[in-house]
Amino acid sequence: MGERTTSDNLYKVPAVSPKKMPQTTENTKKTSADFTRYFHFLTKEYGLKMVMESYSITGGDRYVRVLRNQFIQVELEGNQSYFHAEIRRLIDDELRPYSDADNNISFEDLAVLLTNNHYDHYDFYPASVGWPKVLENTAELFKKSAELFTTNKWIDTKRI
Repeated sequence: MGERTTSDNLYKVPAVSPKKMPQTTENTKKTSADFTRYFHFLTKEYGLKMVMESYSITGGDRYVRVLRNQFIQVELEGNQSYFHAEIRRLIDDELRPYSDADNNISFEDLAVLLTNNHYDHYDFYPASVGWPKVLENTAELFKKSAELFTTNKWIDTKRI
């Protein structure tokens, strides 16, 4: 799963062809297909490239997909009942560590910023609205934030 020496570079991978674990489960196959369906615009319209996909049976069949361009790295993780997305900034081609709160943002923190904290957490919680709706809501959130994904303009994370 790429370099894995500290939590700060958990998904620090070189920008090369995608790597894939040889085994999958039905759950991870569905999760992979769902990520493709809901987040295809990240590659087709925003120009991100998939640099890694993997899964962990010990982590509840969680599937991970990492996409990157020259500005950011997007990490999507889920398993039909859990979802998380992290957006990490690249500065001088270097991925910022997770500990750099000014240059990393979770999808829910992005929702807080875009709605001036008038968002419903349950819109991003699979047990509440269902897996497909969470992916749909997150995709819409990312589409509203196109500039974050396609330019070097970063957001003011201090507003969170």
